[in-house]
Amino acid sequence: MDNTALPEVLPDLLQEFLGYWDSKRGDRELPARSDIDPADIKHMLPGICILDIEYNDTGFNRARFRLAGTEIIEMAGFEVTGHYVDEIVAEEIYQEIQEQFKGLVSSNKPSYRRFRWPGSPREYERVMVPVGEPGSRPKQLIGMHIITNDNPKEPSNENALPVPVG
Repeated sequence: MDNTALPEVLPDLLQEFLGYWDSKRGDRELPARSDIDPADIKHMLPGICILDIEYNDTGFNRARFRLAGTEIIEMAGFEVTGHYVDEIVAEEIYQEIQEQFKGLVSSNKPSYRRFRWPGSPREYERVMVPVGEPGSRPKQLIGMHIITNDNPKEPSNENALPVPVG
């Protein structure tokens, strides 16, 4: 399976986040950032990140944290706001994340990623969605992250808790 394609079944919190984005999108290709109201998704905020997208002549170049939920900051061990993703994320997984971001900004469609953070026993799932103005490239990506397995010897937890990863 393509690691970025949305699976048929998502954990409840990721499905709720995706449904929220889709409801704000309406009949447009993607919602504007101003359509997203943090008060609507308050219970998700610890696992949310907002990334500003920078482009170069060939397309996606880099992504910088505009906002990181408290669990993202806790996991990183420091305030990541203002830092580029490639400065935060482990080098061994950044290439795949960069390709996912390129696909997101070119397709304007949500993407999914399940992974184990290097050096951690935890498994994560993330849905990332683009936001921007109609007729232009996405200006930001919003990600919702959860822990789906806090112990690799146990089956994934259907009632996963919000958690961060870049």
